[in-house]
This record gives sequence, structure tokens and C-alpha cells, in this order.
Amino acid sequence: MKIQKRNLVILMVAVTVMLLQACGIKKDPELLKIIEAIPVNCEMHPPASNASQTISKSNYGWKIENCKNNENKMGQEYIKKVGVSKALPTLVATFDSDDEKISAASTYFLNWNVGSSFELKNIAKNPELVEDKVIDTFIKAFKKRMNENYAQYATRALVNIGSIKKRTEALWDIYNSADEKAPFKGGFIASIMQYGGMDSFSQIQKVAGSDNVYQAASAIRAPMSHYEIAGEELKTVCSWWSTLLGNEKIEISAAASAGLTSKCEAEQIDAALAEIEKRIAVDAQNSKKYSWALSNVRCPSQRYSEEQCAKSTALKEKDKK
Repeated sequence: MKIQKRNLVILMVAVTVMLLQACGIKKDPELLKIIEAIPVNCEMHPPASNASQTISKSNYGWKIENCKNNENKMGQEYIKKVGVSKALPTLVATFDSDDEKISAASTYFLNWNVGSSFELKNIAKNPELVEDKVIDTFIKAFKKRMNENYAQYATRALVNIGSIKKRTEALWDIYNSADEKAPFKGGFIASIMQYGGMDSFSQIQKVAGSDNVYQAASAIRAPMSHYEIAGEELKTVCSWWSTLLGNEKIEISAAASAGLTSKCEAEQIDAALAEIEKRIAVDAQNSKKYSWALSNVRCPSQRYSEEQCAKSTALKEKDKK
């Protein structure tokens, strides 16, 4: 039985290598071997039927556990050693596999090792580290499985690398063509401006007008992930947030206030705190809705005045009564 399993792994690796060579993507045999071994040597359980169950019961999509050779941890360490840009071609090619378990194994590493990697900052400065055919293959592969529950965990990697490689239009094509309730959409909106910046702002504004209040609120918060926003771009975003502050829908107002207290000028922070105070005066339970905005005001700080700190603290206390 052990020999049969070993032969199966060797065969799977050989087939995938041929496919990689055919599409012209350079492969890493060692990483490929680890990924191909996961369905053979690990227990894999399909994701739950909805996103909330998946998050609580699974390690990002398919549940991977009890690996005989600790392949899941081995893969993470190997990718850390060689770096994201060198591992990405193999991860993308295996994500594109017709074998869902292979694709799910790759998704595991795309989520853990690529989506929020510190290396992305270096790749952003040197986009040539990722070949065009790699991101283009990634986009095509994701589009094929964009409505699958497990694929959502590859979203951040796709969006960040795609933004760096200036594939904004192709990324939004995926978003706009997917089912309205496709699981990846929340993560897409949360990540799209981190490296894409203002290239996506007009699209974000459209999503912010959605009848789905939670989707709209997520879009309103999206510019907060654009860490390097400054100057005229920041003024544009802060002005937009200010127009939404008084929205009758508290979720919209709360999202706008979170943006204002995190990135904007003193006068705009004052306006946000005043609006929060007004909403809490109507119902003290509203302080929960504004907890994000209030938590942004961290004191003592040079960014916030003593008056702002005092008001924020007082408003936070309303939630405890």
C-alpha cells in the first residue's frame, strides 16, 4: 500500500510537471512534490456549505489535517525559504489543477504564505518579479472557480498580486461577473485598494451604492487598506467619506466614520465624533456600530487632541452601561 501511494505521488508530480512545461510556467519540483503529496498523505475534508461554517470548522477552505509528513507546515516553511515570487508560479499552476484537492492544497498556501506576505511590498516595488503569464494564469484559474467556497481563500493573493501587476480591469471583471453572493466578494473589496490604490476608487464608489448594506459598508471602508494614501488622493477620499457620514443607514455612517477617524483631518474627525455622539444619544446601543471608528482614536497620541481623546473615551463608555 505504501509503495502504491508513493508511486501515485510520483505519477501526479510527473503529470503536473508536463502540464506546467506545456503552459510555459516555470515550476519548483520541491514545492510541487509537497503540494501533490497533500491529498495522498493528509486527511482532506471538503468545506462546509456556507462561509461562516467554513471559517469556524476548517483551515481555510478544505480542511487539511493529520499529514503523515507534516506536509502543510513543510510547505509553509519552504515558501518562506524560497520567497513568494519564486513559489508563486507553482502555486498558481496547481491552483489551476482540475483536481479539486490539489487546487485546495495550493489555496491553503496562497492564503497563508502569499495573501498578506511582507514580501508583497518588495514585489510592489519590483513587479517584474512576477511574470505576466503567471498573474494572467492566476486570473483565468480563479475565474473558473470564483463561485466555489474554498476559492475565496485565494482572493487576497489574487487581488494583491493582480493590483501590483496592473490587472485592475481584469480583477473587476471577475467581481462583476460572479454571483452576487459569491464568497470571495468580501475579501476582494477589503483588499483591492491595498496595492491597487485609486485605480479602483470609481468601482469602489459604485459598490458603495449597493442595496446590500453590508457590501456597501465594506466598500466604504476599502480605502482604509490603502496604507500609503496621501495628498490629493487622501483629500478626495476624506471628502467622500464626509458626504456619507450623515447617511440614514447606520452601517453606512459607521463605515464612513471609521475612515474619517483613521486617516483624515482634525475637523473631519471632530465631525465624525459629533455624528457618533448624536446617534448614541438616540440609542446607546449604537455605540457598538461605531466601535471601529472609536477604536481608531488611540490616546495619548499626537494625531488626536485631548478633546477628541476625551470624547472618544466617553462614547466608548456608553457601550458598557
